[in-house]
Amino acid sequence: MSKMTVKNKWNTLKRHVSTGDQNCCLPIEASPEFCVRLLRFPSVQTYHSIHSKLKSSSDEWIFEFLQNNGMEVLLDALERLSSLKLFVDAVMLLECTSCIKTVMNSKTGLDFMVGNRDFTRRLGIG
Repeated sequence: MSKMTVKNKWNTLKRHVSTGDQNCCLPIEASPEFCVRLLRFPSVQTYHSIHSKLKSSSDEWIFEFLQNNGMEVLLDALERLSSLKLFVDAVMLLECTSCIKTVMNSKTGLDFMVGNRDFTRRLGIG
């Protein structure tokens, strides 16, 4: 029986995460408040669903997400996941980081981060 290489493991997991409807647990009309609450129960699917939602959301939606402590919850997860060593934790870390990146790719998200020195510091540490 051959051992799976690390690259093969990543590719297999990536295929698993990216196939199918990953938004099955996240309705299209999901509110920012609901999404922040969902982030408090982390899983690869949760982060992937939130990431998809963030990519397709307006600046107004992202602003509400930030007002409901969305970035704080993501940064808490980033700090926690950064210290863990399991493979699934690394995948969750990548999905969490994708959520943060998507928020910061919006003008609203970037302005929010620049205006909050603590969040900027925490992002650097994570």
